[in-house]
Amino acid sequence: MRRSSWSEEIEREVASWPGVSVEPHRFGGIEFRVGRRELGHLHGSRLADLPFPIRVRDELIAAGRAERHHIQPDTGWISYYLRDEGAPFAVIELFRLNYERPWLKEAPGSSTAPTPGVGPRAVMKEAPGRSTAPGARGFDEGASPRSSETGE
Repeated sequence: MRRSSWSEEIEREVASWPGVSVEPHRFGGIEFRVGRRELGHLHGSRLADLPFPIRVRDELIAAGRAERHHIQPDTGWISYYLRDEGAPFAVIELFRLNYERPWLKEAPGSSTAPTPGVGPRAVMKEAPGRSTAPGARGFDEGASPRSSETGE
């Protein structure tokens, strides 16, 4: 696949999810939204930026799945540079993670306990034929971000 079509592949997939809209981004490129919430945006076929709770951002960076945001490194935002053929798949995974937001799901009758099997690791499964970054670690399935870190 040509690099120029990477953003088209990402847009086609993310825009197909229920409730997702695609709009021009104020700094160029396109952004994906669910209602008023931005899932993230693409700067052409070279860069994706997505917001996450700081704890999830830290886990993504530690696992080698993202980098700190290129302009706002101390926020929950991450950047992903599309450098190789696996990049569109990796970016789609990040958008899916932000779309599903498993860190917000709670066990019935509990205000703090996570639902078993729900967490960033449960969503960020490696696809057949794809490899994760060398030394990539899993996510803390019990991670439950503080409400001030949800990015809303």
